[in-house]
Amino acid sequence: MANFIFGSGIVGLVAKEVLAGPWQIVPFRRSRFYSFSTPLADNCIIRDKDLDPLIEALGGRLAPMFYRRAYSIQGQLVGTHDPALCTLWLQKIFGTQVPAQAPAYWANRLTSPIYNVHINKLYEQLQNKHLATLKEEAAKGEVTAIGDHQFIRGGATVDFDNIISTIPLSKLLKLLNQPGSLEAPLPAQPLHYIHLESRTINLEGYNQALVVDDVLDFFKVTCLAPRRYLFYSTRDIPNPGAYLLPIIGVAEIIDGTAIADALPMGNMPDLSHLEERGIFCVGALAQHDWCADIGSNLLRLTRYAQRSYKPS
Repeated sequence: MANFIFGSGIVGLVAKEVLAGPWQIVPFRRSRFYSFSTPLADNCIIRDKDLDPLIEALGGRLAPMFYRRAYSIQGQLVGTHDPALCTLWLQKIFGTQVPAQAPAYWANRLTSPIYNVHINKLYEQLQNKHLATLKEEAAKGEVTAIGDHQFIRGGATVDFDNIISTIPLSKLLKLLNQPGSLEAPLPAQPLHYIHLESRTINLEGYNQALVVDDVLDFFKVTCLAPRRYLFYSTRDIPNPGAYLLPIIGVAEIIDGTAIADALPMGNMPDLSHLEERGIFCVGALAQHDWCADIGSNLLRLTRYAQRSYKPS
């Protein structure tokens, strides 16, 4: 069988570890979220007993740890799930395009058991392990088109039986020459990040605050380390210092960046037509599913492995 993994981000590299048999990674680009010295996405894996063997095999420990979130509203932190606050928070981010699965997903995500492993460290570990192969594969050229169990790479035609695609779904559809094959275009927004140091912010022991207040441009704040925070916004803040300092007090802006189309909007599309062609999408951007966290993606991979790469 000729099986391929499209993409060499964290999900693609773990797929190489999970899937039995000769799966070949086809690199596209570095991880959009975990290639930065400060990871731009949540840097933890929510624990699930079905993932314990995989995490142990990857060198992680099963220590009893928890990731704690709270809704932030008018200066107060609410650490228990509140459906009304959750709805307001989701509407602040998505407007009228709130993913249908998001309310149920977030109802169980305020306090979550996690593994004692950081995703960016795992990404670096696996990248180093497969570096020689990744360089060799990258030298073969880019994929420019995908047909019926064939794709074009570096001008050559390559046959495939199955593909695990971890690249953005919009990119995959363009390679299939099917950008309009879904019921509607795939809407997405950029995400803007501001990394700063502050002694005045107090998240009261929570790892993350989900900012409900609509008057504030940022929707989430993550505590990275003592006095180090990452702010997330769907809007560009041209002068972050002038904007944030009156709100949070004394702080030092360390850096900031933005990633285009990082936030999938709306519902996850039906991808059965791709699976019928032997192409299985895994990842938040690959499935166009904002709620597909890393743990969910790893579970999806383990189940594909158990079912000979085909879902039930």
